[in-house]
Amino acid sequence: MIRLGQMPNHPRYIFPYMTSEKRLSWMVDEIEESTGALREAASTLLTLSTMLALRGYEGRFFPSFYVMGEPGQLTRRLPRTLPDPFENLKNPPKVSDKRNWRTFFNYSQFPGTMLLSPEGRILGVGRSLKFQSEKSLEEFSKNTGALIVTVGEDKSVTIVYPEGREVLRRERLLLGDPKREIYLKRSEEGLYRYYMTLEGDFSSLFNGGRLRLLSGGRSSQEYRKTLRNLLSTAFLLSLKGFGCNPIGAFFILGRYSDVRRYLVPLPTARYYSSRSLNIMIGDWKELYPFFTLDGAVAVSPEGRVWGVGRYVNISGRELERGGTPQVGGSKTQAASLITEKAPCIAVTVSVDGDIKVFEGGKQVAEFTRCLEELPPDRSRVNLFGKIKGYPYRGRK
Repeated sequence: MIRLGQMPNHPRYIFPYMTSEKRLSWMVDEIEESTGALREAASTLLTLSTMLALRGYEGRFFPSFYVMGEPGQLTRRLPRTLPDPFENLKNPPKVSDKRNWRTFFNYSQFPGTMLLSPEGRILGVGRSLKFQSEKSLEEFSKNTGALIVTVGEDKSVTIVYPEGREVLRRERLLLGDPKREIYLKRSEEGLYRYYMTLEGDFSSLFNGGRLRLLSGGRSSQEYRKTLRNLLSTAFLLSLKGFGCNPIGAFFILGRYSDVRRYLVPLPTARYYSSRSLNIMIGDWKELYPFFTLDGAVAVSPEGRVWGVGRYVNISGRELERGGTPQVGGSKTQAASLITEKAPCIAVTVSVDGDIKVFEGGKQVAEFTRCLEELPPDRSRVNLFGKIKGYPYRGRK
């Protein structure tokens, strides 16, 4: 039996992680003292740029350039080269708010530099900033007191601030033993590692009574075991993707007799046979190609995959009875509709890596990606452990 958070029985997997000779929390303290940037804003910028280097955004890796400092000094030195949607905003988005992370990633793809205030607000994009050498970049940081963060084409992160400079390099971790713990061997003393994990309360999802199908009765034990395996698959898709590329997924956990009337197979799904697959016995490798199909993967409480490539088909009359507005197109909206009409649990995985769990037409849990730090005096880490607080919360 696979426990919650344990790695599924997959073959060897490669997970990327970042290394640094200086702990990032120490750098955040130095940045706060030397540049005047708020600790939360500097920590968020380092977190998001490192996540871009580890996973990219929507399946693509791209170089990016960020400058955080006093707007009065930087706007004169960074002329506008493209139409800037943030130039005249009275209340620019703040990157420390997770609701603005998608905006940050979208505008990071703009050519040029993103300008941020010491409070972490996006003041401009597409600004011109050219330097002949790294030394001139360090002199610019000392003269203006600005924090400069770059994500290079080699997926490394360079951090330049008035008191110093640090480079985070991207390495790969080969996972051969499918256990709950990941073991890292230290290659040199004083090397700190940062890896991507999921943030969320996994224990209360099973023990807090948030899911009605998991509370009481013999059938609840079947739902409980199968949901654990579904979440383990969702965790791997969020952190690794399929074929080294990010990919979304949509699971529906429910009985065939309760859910089938609301699910219609896609025309291309009839050529794929999944009747022999069972997620409880480790048929992971055969199941992954079905995620490339549009639509949902339907799983019974016993773990048998009884449908792939299914889309939610609910008539307008039934929507009016339930009081749910008819909106469609996304996995989140389809999961909300199907769980309101049928006794089932839906799990969605977005291309960005966020995982959501639905029951009764409502979202009951959400897991988002963040960074975790592995100090050099430790050799193992729980990949899917619960994380509290902010990724860089001043560990010393």
